[in-house]
Amino acid sequence: MMAPEGIGALLRGIREAAGLTREEQASVIQAARGGKWFDPENLKRWETERRLPTPMWHALLAECYGRQTEEIVRAVVVSRRRRRLHRLVGAYAEQESALALTMAPSVMTRALIAVDGAVCVRADGDPTVAAGLAIGAWIGLPSAYRDGLVRSRVEALCRTLPGRPGNMLRDALASR
Repeated sequence: MMAPEGIGALLRGIREAAGLTREEQASVIQAARGGKWFDPENLKRWETERRLPTPMWHALLAECYGRQTEEIVRAVVVSRRRRRLHRLVGAYAEQESALALTMAPSVMTRALIAVDGAVCVRADGDPTVAAGLAIGAWIGLPSAYRDGLVRSRVEALCRTLPGRPGNMLRDALASR
């Protein structure tokens, strides 16, 4: 199965298939806006996905590109999800870099990095794995380190975890 197109590829593909330059497509959009100025640079930003069209543009883009509004919205959602995934992959790489920078990270440093990893996994949509990572980090800490920053980060994560994963982490926090 082919991956769905992001908004940039969709807009650029339709424009190029019609044989239009960005300036010509911008004129089409400008005409659809009742002659109100439309900067071709906006179109370039959308096609390169440096920016994504906001909802106020979706219906107009659908009209100007001969597509359904839902198709434009789906393409924007695909682009937004790819951006988030790219940021998460970058966050995981930064965590690995942080560990590599220190020859022998302290127990507390390892715990903080592990909890931050659990937060990233939670943001990625997997609360059960996030809870497991946080519990592992928490249990591995000597009791002298279970207050302060590590505790506040684990508690903050706990507040975002629904149902069973949240309950498991709350139990681990209460067990000391």
